Amino acid sequence: MKDDLIRLISFTEDEYNKFKDVVEQTPFDTFIDEIVHIVKENSGTIEDAIEMAESEFERLAVI
Repeated sequence: MKDDLIRLISFTEDEYNKFKDVVEQTPFDTFIDEIVHIVKENSGTIEDAIEMAESEFERLAVI
């Protein structure tokens, strides 16, 4: 699921890292791993993981 999530989200690791450096977020790999873990733990789908990642990225972009 991790590889699929990275391939399907609308932002890149570089784009994430630009915001990460400003607001001291976790590294990209950790961010993705945490989302995958939460989604699997709750029997979610890849679509759930994409939505979660996109929502969190949008939140970062607003800060």
